[in-house]
Amino acid sequence: MSVYMEDNGDPEYKLGNSRWYPLGNGSYANKCEEILFNEAVTTARLRIDYLPNNTLVAAADYMRVIGRPTIYFVGLFFNVLCVCVLLRRGLRRVATCNIMIALAVADCCTMINGIFYWVEYELLHPAMTASRGLCGLTVFTVYFAPEMSACMIMLMSGERLLRHINTPKHEVFFSIRKTRIYIFAIAVFLIILNIPIPLFDIYFFECGRQICWNIYHDSPELLKIHNDNSGDVADYYSAYKWVALSIYWIIPFFGLPIINTRLVCAVWKDNKKKGSQVPEPSIPTPDSGVYRDWQVEEQKSVTRMLISVTVAYWIMTTGFNMIQANIIKIYGSTTDYERAKFSMIYTVFILLFYMNHASNFFLYCLSARPYREELKAMWLDAKELIYIKIWIKMKEARRSHVRRSTSSYGSMPHLAANQDV
Repeated sequence: MSVYMEDNGDPEYKLGNSRWYPLGNGSYANKCEEILFNEAVTTARLRIDYLPNNTLVAAADYMRVIGRPTIYFVGLFFNVLCVCVLLRRGLRRVATCNIMIALAVADCCTMINGIFYWVEYELLHPAMTASRGLCGLTVFTVYFAPEMSACMIMLMSGERLLRHINTPKHEVFFSIRKTRIYIFAIAVFLIILNIPIPLFDIYFFECGRQICWNIYHDSPELLKIHNDNSGDVADYYSAYKWVALSIYWIIPFFGLPIINTRLVCAVWKDNKKKGSQVPEPSIPTPDSGVYRDWQVEEQKSVTRMLISVTVAYWIMTTGFNMIQANIIKIYGSTTDYERAKFSMIYTVFILLFYMNHASNFFLYCLSARPYREELKAMWLDAKELIYIKIWIKMKEARRSHVRRSTSSYGSMPHLAANQDV
């Protein structure tokens, strides 16, 4: 592939598009070339600059180019719709719904933040690297928002478990006011935990490029080279990879199955207890057994919804977290085959990660009956509002037409006088 060469002023190397070409024995230039080649497995550069004829690379690239914005915009739309449903009067006074609102808002932040990564690394247009502020904000959000989602799912699971095993204590510990305090406290804690990230030296010029360093598209070796060259010993990634891995994966990975297993046992006991009771053939009233059974069925529906959300979270985020912690070393390839393979692995895991945050609407607003009913009610209210507005506009148009017709024949007293004559 022919590459335009330009001198960047350093006698050690020359830059050609995204490649580094050493002059003589420039070990630094060789290292940069190798790092940039390996980093390209997560971006469109692997197909454009390095392996344009590799079918697997092309498939992975087009999956990201098309799949990422599709997931972002669909996920953003349905997460906003979910917030609208959960803010309705019938649901916003429920502890579970308050937690789910916070979860949906965090997922919206993840979707919006993903758009910057898509523009920067798939369209190859400066977005994150446009300024230090945007770099810090996007890298901060890619840690904060997913961690907030994980904490909300853990809190929601604990809330449903306490409701099943001890309803009186649930009413005490998960009142609306206390639930909102929990959500606020968790958000403040995560902000304080992650706010140092933009303060680290993650926005720098290295290997002929402006870098906004993040583990999802940049190699730890590149950060090490920069720290060695600048004399900076503050390597935030060494600490934060374990912080993020613990909050976003290790704690949910072990905590959610334990809580959900306990929930499944509670639901099973409720089913067994209900099956041993004789059904009451009566109209459901607040004091009747049929009405109580209906309430139990509603609670079970919500619990099944929560289990589906947590299982999906558990499955969809595992691969992404393996990359985040550098357990799966996608930047350590030595052959073109390995680079193509890791490009596809990265593509699958990153799309699953964003699908997890985009699909919660389908998992909890469509799988549980109370939320389906509220969604239907909101849709009917919207249709009625649109119908009323259209009807009012039609009436106003009709009245204005009558006025114009009347004015063309003169005033009403004049018409009356003509009729008397």
